[in-house]
Amino acid sequence: MSRDFPVPSYEDINVFDSLDERAAAKNFLGKDLKQAEEMFQEGLEFFTEDLMFMGPQAFCYYVQAAIAYLTSPASKGDETGVFSFCSTLEFWLSEDWEKISPVHNLIQNGVATITELFRQRHFDPNEYEDVPDRYKAMLDRMRSIRHE
Repeated sequence: MSRDFPVPSYEDINVFDSLDERAAAKNFLGKDLKQAEEMFQEGLEFFTEDLMFMGPQAFCYYVQAAIAYLTSPASKGDETGVFSFCSTLEFWLSEDWEKISPVHNLIQNGVATITELFRQRHFDPNEYEDVPDRYKAMLDRMRSIRHE
């Protein structure tokens, strides 16, 4: 994990003082990458909305822990975490992709790895059949934006 970013301040997490940002600050304020990854191991799906609505600097920091968790053996069996993280990344890609440019490569590499692990771990195709395709479409979109 890259530690090029400082632990986010309250203002990094809560940019517009929205209810969602305040919730994210409550859960993440003062947590380093290791603590965030441990939190994600307890249930990433409970924190993906926080990742979605926190400020871009905070997202750039904490997405590192999410990707580290999802690409580690600890995430084996966490279909819901993989699914909910996909929605979070789709949100950033459609809303504020340019604001998180410092982590574009990290996200692209993480998405490629997560997609491969998803296939290897044989998640329930009835419940999560579209997830690999959604990650692949997202990766294709990221690459096309890069070349525009």
